[in-house]
Amino acid sequence: MKRTFSLFVLVVVFNNLWAQDPLLYFSDDTVATLKNEANHLFLQGKYEESINFYKRLILIDSLKKTSYYNIALNFSNIKEPDSARCYFNKALNLGYDSLTVYERILSMYEIKMENYEEAYNLISEMINYWPLNAQLYKNRASIWLSWKNESSGYISDMKKAAELGDKEAKEFVENYEKRMQIMRKKLRERGLD
Repeated sequence: MKRTFSLFVLVVVFNNLWAQDPLLYFSDDTVATLKNEANHLFLQGKYEESINFYKRLILIDSLKKTSYYNIALNFSNIKEPDSARCYFNKALNLGYDSLTVYERILSMYEIKMENYEEAYNLISEMINYWPLNAQLYKNRASIWLSWKNESSGYISDMKKAAELGDKEAKEFVENYEKRMQIMRKKLRERGLD
């Protein structure tokens, strides 16, 4: 009876320790092996298999933000945006660099899915968080041109990027304004202003 009780106490204590810190029971080599295999599968384009290895890593350490981020990248590559967005959000909640995550989500919608409306909405949301980031305005200008195939939103965002100190955008705006002056002058000369 004492042995059974002692064994029971040991099991309860072990389970409590396991619940408190499961990392104590996995060697660094085991974690590194899982991570290396997941990365290797990702590089080979075996995204679903890579997801399974990253999920194993999450079972070992549920606070590992890079595992969530990498799962999201895998889902993005197999064009499952809802699952990707879910894991990107988990990575964000655990403290992954938010600008990096938003840029990846944007890339997923813009490039992989050619969903320009969603990409435009997302980058507008990003601009609300980082209103002084000139690159975001340039990216939104590019999306606007691809999506709407007209220049008003493009020019507006390029001007904002130039105001924020982006040299490329400033050069574009200066050249644009010179071309517009020349065009207005020619129209006036023809009496079409």
